[in-house]
Amino acid sequence: MIEYKKIIIKNKKQYIKNERKNFSYYTFNQYDLPQLEFAYSFFRSDFRGATFDNVTLLETDFDRSDFIDSRFLNSNFISVKFGASENKNAVYKCCNFNSCSYKGAVFTTTIFSECIFKNIHFICNFDRCKFINCQFINCQFNRSSVEECTFLKCELTDTDLAQCHAENLIFIDTFLQNVFLGAPFIPNYLIRNTNISDAKLKYRGKIVPITKYTELFENTLYQQKRYFELLNISIIVKKIFSYDYFLSIFNEVVLLDELYRKFHINNIIKMLDFYFSYKTIDLITYFKIIDYLNKYDWEKFHFEESLQYKANLYVINEKISNYCYDYDYLNTISSDTKCLYKIRLNCEQKEVAINKLKEFINQFKKINPEINDNIEVLEIEKCSIILTILGSLQLAALTGLLVKKSIHDSHNDKVKMMMHNENMKKYQELLSKAKTPTKVKEINDVFKEYLFDDNDEDYKKFNNLANSIFISEIITIIISLIV
Repeated sequence: MIEYKKIIIKNKKQYIKNERKNFSYYTFNQYDLPQLEFAYSFFRSDFRGATFDNVTLLETDFDRSDFIDSRFLNSNFISVKFGASENKNAVYKCCNFNSCSYKGAVFTTTIFSECIFKNIHFICNFDRCKFINCQFINCQFNRSSVEECTFLKCELTDTDLAQCHAENLIFIDTFLQNVFLGAPFIPNYLIRNTNISDAKLKYRGKIVPITKYTELFENTLYQQKRYFELLNISIIVKKIFSYDYFLSIFNEVVLLDELYRKFHINNIIKMLDFYFSYKTIDLITYFKIIDYLNKYDWEKFHFEESLQYKANLYVINEKISNYCYDYDYLNTISSDTKCLYKIRLNCEQKEVAINKLKEFINQFKKINPEINDNIEVLEIEKCSIILTILGSLQLAALTGLLVKKSIHDSHNDKVKMMMHNENMKKYQELLSKAKTPTKVKEINDVFKEYLFDDNDEDYKKFNNLANSIFISEIITIIISLIV
C-alpha cells in the first residue's frame, strides 16, 4: 500500500498530497485509494504503465501527470482534475466520469470502452482516440481539438462538438440526440449507420438545415479544390455517388501537385474502403471504381508515392477477394453485368472441370432461379485446371462466397464425424485454423501422403472429404467489368 506523506486542509476537507512521484507500473486498487472523505493530489506524478482497478476518486488532482500505456478499469472519477496530463496509448474501460476537469489535457491514441461522460466541459486535445460503446451526456468540447477520433456504437446526448476544432471524425452506429456539429467539418467526416439529420449543424452561430447544406458548401469546396470532401458529401449528404462523378473528380485530383495529390488520393481510397460492403455505395459502382484504380498507371508518379497508393489498394482488393459482403447484397447485382474472372479447379481434364463448376453453380439456381448461369470459358491453363471465364459478376461473386463458406462451415461438420484416431483429431485442429482455400489444400496433401495407410478406413473417409473440396482457390475475382 502506498504511503501518503503529507496531509493539509483544503476547502474544509482532508487533502492527501503525494506529488512528483514515480508510480510506474504500479497497480492501484480500492485499498490503496480508499473511498473516504479524502481528496488526493498526484501533481506531476508518473503513472507510466500503471493500472487503476476498481477505484473511486473524488476531487483528485492529476494535473501534469503522465499516463502512458496506463489502464483504468471499472473505476469512478467524480470532480477529478486531469489538468494538463498526458494520456498516450492509455485504456479506459467501464469507467464513469462525472463533472471532471480536463483543461490542458492531451489524449493520444487512447481507447475509451464502455465509459460514461456526464456534465463535462472538455478543454483539451483528443488525437486518434477511439470511443467504443460510450455515452456522452451534457458534454461540451468548446475550445478543444478533436482530430481523427472514432465514435463506435456511442450515444451522444445534449453534447456540443460544434465549437471546437473537430476534423476527420468517424461515426459508426452512433446515436445523436440534441448534438451540435460544426457544419464546415462535415465533408471530412466518415459516417456509417449514423443519422446526421438528428444532429444540429451549426455554421457561424446559426443552425444549417441538412437540406440546404450542399447549396452552401458544394461550390466552395470545388473552388478550393477540396476534392475528397466533395466526393464524401455526395455520399453522406446527397446520398448520390456515381461512377462518372467519381471519374470527373479523380481526373482533377491527379493534376494537383504532389503534396495535395497524396492527401486527396489516400483519403479517397480510405473513404472507399470505409464504405465498402455497407450498401452505402452501390456495389457495381464500387467494383467499377476499384477496377479503374487497379488499372490506373500509378507509375507516372515517383516510386514511393505510387507504392503508397498500391499498398492501400491491396487492402481493398484483399477484402474483395475474401468476400467481405453478404449474400443479399450480391443478389442485388444485375445478372447482365459481366466480368472476367479465374477459378482454379482440382481436376485434370477440361470437361470434368467445367461440369464440376456447373454443378456448383446449380446450387445458386435453387436459391434464386433468376441468376444468369451462362458462362464462357475463354482460356484454360494446366497444373490443375485454371479457367478464365466470361460471365455474370453476380455469379462470380456468389461462387466465391459459397466456396469460402463451404470451406469454413460444411467441411468442418463432416470432419466431426470422422474423429476415430489421433491423426484425424490433428487434422481437424489444423483445418479449423485454415483461413484460405490454398491452406486447406496444403493440409489435405500432407495428411494424404504421410498420415494414413491406403487401406485405412479413415483414409477413405478423408479422401472423400478432400475430393469434395474441388474448388481450391479463387485467384482473381474481378479483373475487369464489362457493362
